[in-house]
Amino acid sequence: MNTNLLAIVTRIIAENGETILADARRLKAFFSDLAKDEPKPLRLAFERCVESGASHALKSAADATERAARKTVIAERVRDEYGLDVTLCGEALDILEAALCAEQAETPRCPSCGKDVDTAWKACPFCGTAITAETSQQTASTAPEQVPAAPQPDDALSWLNQGIAQYQAKDYEQAITSYNEALRIFPGYAAAYYNRSIAYADKGDSEQAAADYAEAVRLDPALQSASAALEQPAQAAAQAPEATPGASNALRNTLIVAVIAAGIGIAVLYSKYNEAQTTYDALQTAYNNQKSEYTKLQTEHSQLTSTLNSWTSLYAINITALKAQNWGDGKVISQSVSGVSTASSIRYLTPVITFYSLLEGEKTFYVKILTPNGTVFRNSSTSPAGYTYSTKVTVQRGFNSRIDFGGWGNDAGGSYWAGTWTIEIWLEGVCIHSEKIWLA
Repeated sequence: MNTNLLAIVTRIIAENGETILADARRLKAFFSDLAKDEPKPLRLAFERCVESGASHALKSAADATERAARKTVIAERVRDEYGLDVTLCGEALDILEAALCAEQAETPRCPSCGKDVDTAWKACPFCGTAITAETSQQTASTAPEQVPAAPQPDDALSWLNQGIAQYQAKDYEQAITSYNEALRIFPGYAAAYYNRSIAYADKGDSEQAAADYAEAVRLDPALQSASAALEQPAQAAAQAPEATPGASNALRNTLIVAVIAAGIGIAVLYSKYNEAQTTYDALQTAYNNQKSEYTKLQTEHSQLTSTLNSWTSLYAINITALKAQNWGDGKVISQSVSGVSTASSIRYLTPVITFYSLLEGEKTFYVKILTPNGTVFRNSSTSPAGYTYSTKVTVQRGFNSRIDFGGWGNDAGGSYWAGTWTIEIWLEGVCIHSEKIWLA
């Protein structure tokens, strides 16, 4: 299990309550700040598990056995929905379970000021009280309640402490007022500038926050190395420069309080992060809309392509003329029989077509000769089903091509009778031309 991420999650829940797990955007903001050095895939798996209702599922489980079963179900669901590795999801759920359900040791507190302390420290960085094995046993449940004393009119440190307390209570306006008083008394007070920059940032005034932060670093460049102070607060307090001649250790330690409260300057950028997140969300929405429109157009294109192919197949051969000849004795008796030949004179009725083609290759044409009463003129034993006869020819691409079909009738004549006959040419199940002829 990633113990660093567990410590970060535990801290976030302790400072904001378990309801933070229901606010995906705030949780991501905390992660981008506090957990930026942890593996991104594990952070993403944790966020997706929380969004899938893992917090409630684990908290409401009757015992560890039921929690284990629920973790398996949630991990598999997140894997299926988001494509994440199920092992990473399992580790993320173990971290969430440890933060929500395991009994946590009480945090040691300073016996004098009640602030959180580390047992490895030699002195409390908040008030300077020595930390011993005995005094560090005092915890949150026994530490005295923090009630900041009212600041003295000419005491910059008191005004700073009051501002910090007001900031922690999220009363940013009053905190800024207190920092202003500290700066009125002590204009070169870097800690006051630093803390006021944080208050301005949380108010959303990023420009003023950046200005105050720059002034604080100008007055005390050591603020740029705040991360070292967080790792070794007692040592940093001892090495902090004197703000004014004769300043007490408490004043130097207050600078470290300001650095810790500042969160290494991240809060100065928090409002800009929110603006960037809003822009990102808007772009993501626009992208999704464009993607949906693209998918729609792609579907329409596929449908039009299919329709075009169908129409190309149907109209790839276009017959421009059809005439019916009378064929007999191995020669053409009449070039066109319609309206000029009698039915009794017809021996073999032979269609001839002129056409242009977009295709080439071997094709089978089917011919229907329909009698005046509409029935197909055919031989039940030799004709293709539904047609009079068929002809297989090789088609060339181009214009003014010609096909002379075989005739239908007999050498003696008498197969046809007077009336209006219809000749139809079919290709691939589609009638591509129809022509009526009149026999007297």
